[in-house]
Amino acid sequence: MRALGPGRDAPLIPPRRFERLIAALLGEVDALIGTVLRDAGLAPDAIGEVVYTGGSSAIPSVRALVRRLLPAAATRDTAAFTSVAAGLAMPGAAGTVATGAENRR
Repeated sequence: MRALGPGRDAPLIPPRRFERLIAALLGEVDALIGTVLRDAGLAPDAIGEVVYTGGSSAIPSVRALVRRLLPAAATRDTAAFTSVAAGLAMPGAAGTVATGAENRR
């Protein structure tokens, strides 16, 4: 068990079991990256840089998948646990909120 705080423990999951648990999600990420590349009309080697952000980007199998799909891309890490929140706060600070609706068809 790993302590999460006073009176809170979380079980440790062995790495192989964790990989099995997220296998379907990795498959979805694989498919989504392929869809984005096709929709943008880009070949995988046209991607010059991948910026890792968010906690899931620290998962070794996520990084391995991205390296496999985008082998020519350089990689850069950002503040994994705070950059998403900071990015969400930026539109709010400017007096607008991006909902994504403007990109929906």
